[in-house]
Amino acid sequence: MPAGEPGGPRPNPLRSGMVCDRQIVDTSQSQSLRGHGCCIPVDKWSIYNKPPMRVFPRFLIAIAIGFTMVCLLHGQDPVVATNNTDALFKSSDPALQANKMVVYGIFRDLLEAGHWELADRYLTDRYIQHNPNAASGRAGVVAFFTQVLKIKPKPIPRKLKSQIVAVIAENDLVTVLSVSHLKDKNGAPYTTTWFDTWRIKDGKADEHWDSAVKQ
Repeated sequence: MPAGEPGGPRPNPLRSGMVCDRQIVDTSQSQSLRGHGCCIPVDKWSIYNKPPMRVFPRFLIAIAIGFTMVCLLHGQDPVVATNNTDALFKSSDPALQANKMVVYGIFRDLLEAGHWELADRYLTDRYIQHNPNAASGRAGVVAFFTQVLKIKPKPIPRKLKSQIVAVIAENDLVTVLSVSHLKDKNGAPYTTTWFDTWRIKDGKADEHWDSAVKQ
């Protein structure tokens, strides 16, 4: 009995036929469109029968590569210091203002001018240090700057010269964000942010955190 007639054998879609509007037709009838769909040769049906999982990861890879290229071409926005550093150390809260001024003195007299003989004015005797390159205790910090780094004192500036981005005071903590100038593996300069946080106790810095790594 001919294929396709009632009771006859059903056509095999994997043999020489065509898929057309979800029907199987003979290749001899494939020259015209069936209904509103198109006729697709059965030997190409396996392309449409494959799962799309191979295409999707490639799409994601293309997006990732494109995003990376955009980032490399654009680069970072540089870290920029404020034009009025002293204003960052002002606060309408008297307690926070006092804490900020302790940190101001640490920056100006100790870090910028190198007058570590004045350390007892700003640091407690036990001064807890979380920097991995310096020991705790005021004496240990002074030794690190004067003996290890060989810092020599110079005139104390009237205003800070450090490139500071922001100063944040909350309860007994004062955090200073400053500009750090570095170079990448190819020698190209770039900027990032350095963080210093001090805990102030009885008018002196009692504890310190920063973003240093072990040298």
